[in-house]
Amino acid sequence: MKKLFIILYASIILVGCINVPDKENKGGDDLIPISKEKIEKLSQATKIVIRTSSCQTIIKTISNDLEISIIVQILSNSVEVRDEVVTAEGNDWYIDLFDVDDNIFLTISIWKSGYIGFQNDKEYGIGNLDELNILLEILD
Repeated sequence: MKKLFIILYASIILVGCINVPDKENKGGDDLIPISKEKIEKLSQATKIVIRTSSCQTIIKTISNDLEISIIVQILSNSVEVRDEVVTAEGNDWYIDLFDVDDNIFLTISIWKSGYIGFQNDKEYGIGNLDELNILLEILD
């Protein structure tokens, strides 16, 4: 399963299969990517723990460097969500990122719809549907 996942993700990157977010829903013609500072912070992760938002149950711990880099890459391709009506439903997962000293340095809220929040709010969206599906497969 891991090999299939890695091959699928690598083929998406190599082919450049990008599905740009709907202009009405993800910010118009001037999509603003996630900041370099946030990408650098994401890249510091040495372990990722995924937990449900409803009961805080840990559903997966990832320490494989390749899997971590795939998750970081997907999150790094997010674009800012602006000028949009955002519903108030709770997020589906939390992703805790750990540093080399095994301390949590960042918690990200994730919604099944592809939204990402660094401040417990829907600040970014994953516009590439293939990447969103890969991330959802990792999270479930």
